[in-house]
Amino acid sequence: MLFVEDVRNGEFRVYTGSRNKEDFVGYIAHKRYTELEPVSSWKAPNSIIMSAVSLVFQLSMKVRHFHLVMTTEYGFPAWSVYGFFALCTVAMGLILGMILVFITDYICPTRQPTRPVEDGRSSEDKPEEAPITSEKEEEEETQDEPTPPVDETTDQSGHTLLRKRKTETDTANDEN
Repeated sequence: MLFVEDVRNGEFRVYTGSRNKEDFVGYIAHKRYTELEPVSSWKAPNSIIMSAVSLVFQLSMKVRHFHLVMTTEYGFPAWSVYGFFALCTVAMGLILGMILVFITDYICPTRQPTRPVEDGRSSEDKPEEAPITSEKEEEEETQDEPTPPVDETTDQSGHTLLRKRKTETDTANDEN
């Protein structure tokens, strides 16, 4: 089907009349093109979108020509050329996807948490850190205090919990 457009003053109109010479000449002579709605700007042949579409068509023609050259002149089987096209398509998709991820990370970086959260506790629930002491001081402190016996148990999630055993003095103090 023949596609005829009328361009006047930068406005594109599509001629939808019959395809014979007399009707077309009458369309122009009687200025019936003024009765038609102009094509919207994004569908016009000089728009960016239509220019991109024309580039895609040109690329498809180059790919077709490459396929013909590879199969007729060099004798590669058609399946191998299609496989090459598939690999190129996947590689380009991966590269473009990574570029898109990098751009997105640059434009919208991930936020740092306002309060550091460790072990499921907020900063308010964290125990205060003990002052830094030397190894000698720690050894002296541990030698002075007797170490209570410790009982190991496991909670539902599989973590080992340490529980202080009650000594005789502890049970006597609890009773009082």
